[in-house]
Amino acid sequence: MSSPSEPWSWADVGFDTAKKLWFVRLNNHKGVVQVFIAKSIILKNGYGIQYQWPDEGPRDGWHVRERIYANEVKSIEYDSNGNLVVDSARVEALDDEMPQEYSYICYAYSLKTSRGFVEFYDAKNKLLKRINERWIIVENLSRKTIGEFPHIRIRVERENIRKILTTKSAVIIEG
Repeated sequence: MSSPSEPWSWADVGFDTAKKLWFVRLNNHKGVVQVFIAKSIILKNGYGIQYQWPDEGPRDGWHVRERIYANEVKSIEYDSNGNLVVDSARVEALDDEMPQEYSYICYAYSLKTSRGFVEFYDAKNKLLKRINERWIIVENLSRKTIGEFPHIRIRVERENIRKILTTKSAVIIEG
C-alpha cells in the first residue's frame, strides 16, 4: 500500500462524473489524506456503508458514496492491469444469538466510529448482552430517547420488536 502522509480513518469510494474515473479518497478528521484514481476498483472481502447528500447544482440529483474504514483495510494497491485493489480483512461471523428473556433493548451510536451498539436488558434492568461496532438499521419501529449525556440511548420495548437480524456488519431491528 502506498503510505499516506498522515494516518487515515475512513475512505470514500465514488465515481467522478467529470473525469469519468473511480476514486478512493482517504480521510481523517483533519481532511483528505490521499486520493487514489482508477478506471476500475476492486473491493475484496470488506463491507461498506452508503451515504449521500443532495447536489446543490442546477439539476436535481444526489452525491452517493460508499464508506470504508481504515481498521478493516489490509492494503490498497494497483494491480498489473491498472485496477485499484482494496483488500479488507475478512471478518468472521460472530455468535449473535439473542437472549430469550430480554424485556427491552437500548441502542446508541459511537461518536468515534459512527457505528453503534445494541444492549439487551431483562425486566430488572440487568444487562444481558451487548453487540458492539455494528451499523444499526431500524424499520417501522416505535422507540424513545432515554438518559443524559454521555449515557444517552434509544430504548425499544420488546413488544414493539417484530424481528432482530444480525450480520457481520449490521443489526437490523424491525417493528
